[in-house]
Amino acid sequence: MLLKIFIKPNFISFYKEDKFYLLNEQYKNDKLIFEEKKEFNTKKELINYIKEISSSNPQTYVSTVILSQNQGVVPSCDKKEYKKLGIELENIKYICIKNRYSFYTTIYELMELTKSFEPDFLYPIFALIDIKATSKHNTLYILTTKSFNFILIYKDSIPVYSDIFEIEEKTTEFKEEDEDEIEDISDIDIIEDFDDILDEDIENIEEINEPSVEETKEEYRIIEDIKNALKEYYEEGGDFIEKIVILDTLNIPQEIKTLIEDEIFITTTVQEFDILKTINQISRENV
Repeated sequence: MLLKIFIKPNFISFYKEDKFYLLNEQYKNDKLIFEEKKEFNTKKELINYIKEISSSNPQTYVSTVILSQNQGVVPSCDKKEYKKLGIELENIKYICIKNRYSFYTTIYELMELTKSFEPDFLYPIFALIDIKATSKHNTLYILTTKSFNFILIYKDSIPVYSDIFEIEEKTTEFKEEDEDEIEDISDIDIIEDFDDILDEDIENIEEINEPSVEETKEEYRIIEDIKNALKEYYEEGGDFIEKIVILDTLNIPQEIKTLIEDEIFITTTVQEFDILKTINQISRENV
């Protein structure tokens, strides 16, 4: 206990989208005493920064998150369920949560992330959603990022459906008079324990409405991804969704809440979501 009082560990989290984003936090007695956010254009810059911090403080923990389509969720920990879904066990690594459900990613994805950075902790993006999810009954969560929209649906405290939509960069201008349709592991610690339909609805979701001039491209993509996920979920026999929660990393206008409720008729909330802080939060709980 005395030793812990004098230790001031650094927790470094990072991820890559258009550039590398990093957060360095230092704690003393569980109190934040230093915080620094950095952005890097190259892998070399990121690695050099991490090495500099690690060399000055041996109690440095580096963590990152998987931001790709090579991951998912299965509402079971039974390997037979993976086989039923056509997921080849020899090509993936999965972690079981509370003996009830599991997150998985490909071994290739793990190797790609670890060969250069050698993180102490590596998390699937769905684990970050899971740790922050407060409502877990017939609730759809969508985490927005620059590259992907990640969707996780809960029923009776278990994530039963997931989907990942890649953001395609398009310069299509939305006009009121436009009537055309838009065309569309190595030695890494992976957290293994976190404390813890109606036909009419399907028909409504199938209708693709033109975006209004008030909708931004980001809002339009989010709404369409939600509708597509709901359509597939209902077709698979899922229960009616009672609530939508947008975990926002892009500063989406709060007006999207009204747009979704007017179009899909489901109560919606928008919450700020800090990927880097959430990564460090989970790492701190497991050191």
